[in-house]
Amino acid sequence: FRLVADRLAPEPAVITTVDGIMPVEDFRAYVQAAAGFPETAVVLGVTSHVDDENPLWVTLDRADGRIRQLGGGDGSHVTAGLYRLPTERPPLPGAEFPRLRDYLGWLVAERQPVYGVVVPGVFDIDRARDITAAESATPGHAHRADDA
Repeated sequence: FRLVADRLAPEPAVITTVDGIMPVEDFRAYVQAAAGFPETAVVLGVTSHVDDENPLWVTLDRADGRIRQLGGGDGSHVTAGLYRLPTERPPLPGAEFPRLRDYLGWLVAERQPVYGVVVPGVFDIDRARDITAAESATPGHAHRADDA
């Protein structure tokens, strides 16, 4: 993640994970909503759709969209694999983090501006049944034999 973010600097950027599937309208709505937050903020896509063996829970302030806590076993939403990075990247910590979730948790703990945009229909594709669930929830999707 850091290598990609560094390559895209100093421009603002949206980075997605490769295993998050959502309707294109939801992605567009996320990008548009993320643009409405302060230019210095990191903006995560979050969802209440939880079907993941290791979700990253988020406590989202409903009044202003700021993420108040990241991690732990509870929260109002989970991360959805969408990240808007500002033009000026947040400061780097003194130590490396083994996982992206650790870095994001550090940003929140350090009171850096990290906000969340709710994306309703995100499916984390880790198992074959996740593909079936995503296809079933996507309007107008017709599974064809050559899709396999």
